[in-house]
Amino acid sequence: MFQRYNLVAVLTAYKRNYFELQIESLISQTIAPDLIVILQNEKHIDLLPIKEKFGESVQVINSELNTKFWGRFAISQILNSEFILILDDDIIPGNRWVENCYRLAKEKNSVVCANGRGFNNDGGFGDSGIVDSDTKTAFGGHSWFFKKEWLRYFCSFEPITYDTGEDITFSASVKILVGIDTRVPRQ
Repeated sequence: MFQRYNLVAVLTAYKRNYFELQIESLISQTIAPDLIVILQNEKHIDLLPIKEKFGESVQVINSELNTKFWGRFAISQILNSEFILILDDDIIPGNRWVENCYRLAKEKNSVVCANGRGFNNDGGFGDSGIVDSDTKTAFGGHSWFFKKEWLRYFCSFEPITYDTGEDITFSASVKILVGIDTRVPRQ
């Protein structure tokens, strides 16, 4: 039987290697992921020591194809989970990050990100790591917490380029198609 999870975290391996710190931070959260999946784009990093240290709670998917920023969202579509947390390869979540994301996602039915860009070029939120209050934003980045079912909207639009833009595409697709906002939590 395909196991059902409440929360799966998806990390991307390319050339940076902060996985031990990321995973230790994730498993020490007040709400920890049930499973951590690392998508390795091309083989630049030996992930065997990570697998040996953390065991079955960490799974690795190796891809010879560099899926850039998009693969982590594509892989997330096949995970049997209510919620997904995707982290950039240089993001180490702070204490209670997942709890804060879960709170805001439930309260506002929103995609929750570590930082975001405002409407009409009114600046960024979360770049300094300090946000005074939960803030609606045009699109977010670096960390995405969301209901897995929303990924079906992500694939509704063909991107202009696969070189970048997954952050804008995700926020825009859920907003345009079902009215779901993107927010940066107080932090």
